[in-house]
Amino acid sequence: MAGYLDLFTPETWQAFTSKGGEITGFRASQRKSASKIEVGDRFLCYLVKLQRWVGVLEATSTSFEDSTPYFVEGEDPFVVRFRVYPEVLLSPEHGIPIQEVWARLDMCSGVDPQQVGWAYKIGVARSLAEISPRDAAFLAEELTKQATDKREYPLSGYERKLVEGKRTVDLPTGQAVVEIPSDEEGGLEADGVVTALAEHRRSIKVQSRLVEIGVQLGFKIWLPANDRGGVLDVLGNQWSERRLKRTR
Repeated sequence: MAGYLDLFTPETWQAFTSKGGEITGFRASQRKSASKIEVGDRFLCYLVKLQRWVGVLEATSTSFEDSTPYFVEGEDPFVVRFRVYPEVLLSPEHGIPIQEVWARLDMCSGVDPQQVGWAYKIGVARSLAEISPRDAAFLAEELTKQATDKREYPLSGYERKLVEGKRTVDLPTGQAVVEIPSDEEGGLEADGVVTALAEHRRSIKVQSRLVEIGVQLGFKIWLPANDRGGVLDVLGNQWSERRLKRTR
């Protein structure tokens, strides 16, 4: 029984759980990777943007293709699908932040969680990455325990807005759906001094929000090469593959 990464955004997690959590899906570009999944293998569910582990799914079928809208309205890109049994499904508030288990995951060994681009270094930037047997068993055990304990990890104002979803604003050309960054994002130390690292993290988060808003409004986006990895960490792989093709 192998373990594989299954990435969700807050929006796709809501869609998935609201429908009973019985079908998970991936992009057509991941068809080859999906073909390796066998009945009985497990998917470890990770919420990008919130950086939390939220579920354990057992594959009850091999992959099949279905373009019926399921995860997003309209044209659903997640057409390579599996029927699954939801062993554990957690709300975002009860999801386990990866920082809580960082020191106990082999995938995180030797990687600084404050380093830009860490999601790529530890392998949580693309769905269907295989997770080591030890890490998969550990995460499944912790998530199963959390399903009973229901320890709450409060969401920040910024994270709450991500969970609550997008807002519609009126423009001269019509309505557009946007996300508004939270004012809570800061990075001030206790003595009021902003460290260079905290300022860089804030810059990355602000750029991420501007990229999302700009693309949704139909603008072309220029993204500094040095910041691209950090922005992808915040936006998540499912979003970036669809949207960042429009940046340069």
